[in-house]
Amino acid sequence: MSPRSNRRGHRRRQSRRRVTRKKLWRFIRLRWRDMRAFVGAVWAAHPAVAIPVIALLLGVIWFGINWTYHATKKP
Repeated sequence: MSPRSNRRGHRRRQSRRRVTRKKLWRFIRLRWRDMRAFVGAVWAAHPAVAIPVIALLLGVIWFGINWTYHATKKP
């Protein structure tokens, strides 16, 4: 028996999960809650911790916007 035919026998059928409106809103709500908790923790932290974290987040956001702009810019 060749290795190829052996692999085919164990292949499972992949099920596709349906994205419903309820699942989407639950996902957004949970991520929003996590983000609010993170922001609250950063603002409550000591400035020696909060300032570098905020600077890093602003840098990541700037990098993402800059990369997106240059990736979609037509030559």
